[in-house]
Amino acid sequence: MATRSYIGISGPEGPNPTVKFIYCHWDGYPEHNGMMLAKYFDTPFKVEKLLELGDISSLAETLDETVSYRRDLKKNDGNDAATIPLRNYITDRDVAYKYLYTEDGEWKCYTHTGSELNFIL
Repeated sequence: MATRSYIGISGPEGPNPTVKFIYCHWDGYPEHNGMMLAKYFDTPFKVEKLLELGDISSLAETLDETVSYRRDLKKNDGNDAATIPLRNYITDRDVAYKYLYTEDGEWKCYTHTGSELNFIL
């Protein structure tokens, strides 16, 4: 069974903060996606390049190894990154985990209930 997740980057601070994000179908738990993001996608540039792939099936150490719905699986249902209000991102219950790369250069993880999860990598 899949452990679905979102991977996003925070937008500019202000009265209505936003998140740009993609969907990831497999291995969304912190011991996999959380570790991969913290270890291999540790700069805004790398995160943006990941988001350019659009929705992904699975995350890997490199962009070439990461499986993108459009690029690798040739599926039309691979969506581009979406942008929504931060509040909606955190409280969304469609996935088990939501990862957020912050302006401070840190990864945060939220559960499906919107609770922040402190994960150790």
